[in-house]
Amino acid sequence: MTHHGTYAPPAPQWTAPDDTTRYLCAAAHLDPGYANAALKEYLVEPTRAVPPSPGVDAAKVLGEAVQARVRSKLFDGLAFLAMLVFVVVSWGTVLLIGWIVLALVVAAVDFVRRAAQDGPKISPRVVVGLLALALVPFVLETELVTALLDGSPASRSTTRTADDDTVQILVGLLMALAGLGVLVFQRWSTWHLLVSKFSRGARDTGRAPAAELFGGFYDGQVQRYQRPAPGGDAAPLVVYRGYNPFVGSGAVRDPWSMAIPLERLREGKRDGAGPLSTASVYDGIRRAIEELREASELSPDNRFRELRVGGTVFVPAAELVDHFHTPQAVPYLPDPDAPPNGYLDREELDRVRLAPREWARYYLSAQVETWDRDLVLTFYLHVAVCDSTLYLEWTPCVLTPLRPEYRALDQMRAGSFTPVKQALLDWLKLPATMPARVWNLCSWIPRPKREAGVLDPERYGASKSLRELAAGSLSGYFQLLDVERYDKILDSRILPTISRMLRAAGYSAATFEQQASVVVNNGVNIHGPNHAPIVQSGRNDGSIWARGGEKPGESKNGGNR
Repeated sequence: MTHHGTYAPPAPQWTAPDDTTRYLCAAAHLDPGYANAALKEYLVEPTRAVPPSPGVDAAKVLGEAVQARVRSKLFDGLAFLAMLVFVVVSWGTVLLIGWIVLALVVAAVDFVRRAAQDGPKISPRVVVGLLALALVPFVLETELVTALLDGSPASRSTTRTADDDTVQILVGLLMALAGLGVLVFQRWSTWHLLVSKFSRGARDTGRAPAAELFGGFYDGQVQRYQRPAPGGDAAPLVVYRGYNPFVGSGAVRDPWSMAIPLERLREGKRDGAGPLSTASVYDGIRRAIEELREASELSPDNRFRELRVGGTVFVPAAELVDHFHTPQAVPYLPDPDAPPNGYLDREELDRVRLAPREWARYYLSAQVETWDRDLVLTFYLHVAVCDSTLYLEWTPCVLTPLRPEYRALDQMRAGSFTPVKQALLDWLKLPATMPARVWNLCSWIPRPKREAGVLDPERYGASKSLRELAAGSLSGYFQLLDVERYDKILDSRILPTISRMLRAAGYSAATFEQQASVVVNNGVNIHGPNHAPIVQSGRNDGSIWARGGEKPGESKNGGNR
């Protein structure tokens, strides 16, 4: 096995970035929370597994996340210096108090406006409290002015000449304008970067300059995500942490399972088919699914033509660590100081496919990318067969479109006055946002401390893919229909195939068909408009349920299977 530190990445090429990749690169600059979450999940742990992320060039996105974090720290540092000088030279003047009051009021109004648009309603008491808090400095300053006019002892200790006040105010205004310049340049440079590098038709070198200049600490990590997938019969290996094994595939939606008793028909085999086995069921279902590539009429824009069928093995990190010292774990984690293998060789794949381990499960997978790769549907099937029973697990997963705010890139135009207006709003709020800027300036994403000689599952398991970190909700009725469409089509393909295979092998299909009818009849019905994301209700439900107070498992759009 080649150690990740010796890998040489390919030379940068001028390419047009994929839509999903360019949106996520833009998201790293538009949303510091996304950039920090990506860095924390992907780059601070050199032994963490690389989860699948359909349609995403992870190396590009992570390079932009590093650059975005460096840029934010740089501009926050400059804004802090300007504000610090302003406070020193304007201390005790109405200019300082006035800006603080104005900043608190503007920040409160902006907070309420954003919350009303994107989140839960804000209580009027909260608004009144924020405004009252904003008036406190003004009241204190009024008391000070009153003391000056009355000639109290406070006035004698704080008396200044008119020239001194004028100089203080002028210098304070200059530093305030310097802060405005910093914010304008920050907004404009970010806007220019996004428009020139990631707008439609832009040309991209594929590597963020700041990742090379400042990201030496992360450089080896970013290189891990540039490795091409191996060819041949290797199958992806997903080592995960947490509850959900299907990392990278989105939310689990309406899974079902069956245990079918195998009953021999009196007349025996009908067409000379071979014996029913785990391998034959997998192969038969795979052929039936692959035939959908020719069914162009069934999928809008002939998306079935690009249907990807393969296999994936899922392993929980905690169990992998527990079994690390056994020979069975070597194909998965040969070196505790390196990441788990991203792929399994054919020998181990066949072994897990036919005889799954408690901690390693094989699934046949079928994946469809629709709506310009914005909506990804992945279906997982697990099969086990013995002389008396057929066991089936069917798990559909839905990876929803990116959040609308990450698509703002397409509304950006060169020469727009928007970044200047955004910078003016930032400037008005600057005193109120300084605590957050100072926190960002002083914070870092540390590498977790590990006890020497102790294998921690957190080191190896993936939790969310880059694509899942940015997932939003379904953006339209047709997308909801397409989720149903592909689910029902796949159901209609595999269920009759299993029924035919049972009869061909000389078994009765009556019990299976009874259970299959329950699956078909309990499909999700669509009632009225739906603006909800596909979420995982409860622990493994994943049904579509709308916001508005429903409890997990209470779906407005249909029952669970």
